Amino acid sequence: TYFSAITHIKNSKFYKKFIGECKVADYNSSNSKSLKLRCNKEITYNGENIVSIKEVYPDLQKIILSTFQYDADVLNPYYGLCYAYDGLLGFSQRSMTFKDVKTYFNGSLSDEEIVSYDYYDVNKYKYPREFKYTSNKNRYIPFKTYICYRNEYKN
Repeated sequence: TYFSAITHIKNSKFYKKFIGECKVADYNSSNSKSLKLRCNKEITYNGENIVSIKEVYPDLQKIILSTFQYDADVLNPYYGLCYAYDGLLGFSQRSMTFKDVKTYFNGSLSDEEIVSYDYYDVNKYKYPREFKYTSNKNRYIPFKTYICYRNEYKN
């Protein structure tokens, strides 16, 4: 449904607010050839959750492989907001507990980021009110996010 309605989605005000206008970059110079980057993405699901994303940039000989793990008991508060968050976060039903992003150049590993997520204060609907994540690139700096659900505060 998402891809069959992509024209309608790209023209919506909400999409433009978060994503912006879609533009094709084409760089030309008298001293260089035109630059056009192509990326092929392979997305693998297990049930309702994305378990891996493989991005292949053949012209750069670059591959980015992302793998994910999820909490079976905590729902993803961003599920369904597929065009508003980075990394296709809104396409998985459960909350992510682990993310590993590896970057390869010419077949050799050049970079790796591992992120761990912890969820706190899960409400009766199985949504977290707070979560913390840390990365191997900033081990001593935990990031916290607090989520307030409107329907919990109605009279």
